[in-house]
Amino acid sequence: MSSEKVSSCGATSATLASPPHVELSKGVNGLDKVVLRESRGSSAEVN
Repeated sequence: MSSEKVSSCGATSATLASPPHVELSKGVNGLDKVVLRESRGSSAEVN
C-alpha cells in the first residue's frame, strides 16, 4: 500500500508541493469568481 496522499484533483503529494491558494471574489460583471494561485506564480480564474 502506498503512503502518498491524493488531493481532490487527483494529484499526489509527490507532484503537488503545496495546495493552491483559493480566493473567492466578485468579478467586474458582479458574478462570483474563484481564483486558484500556486506558490510558483501560476493562477487560474473561474467565473
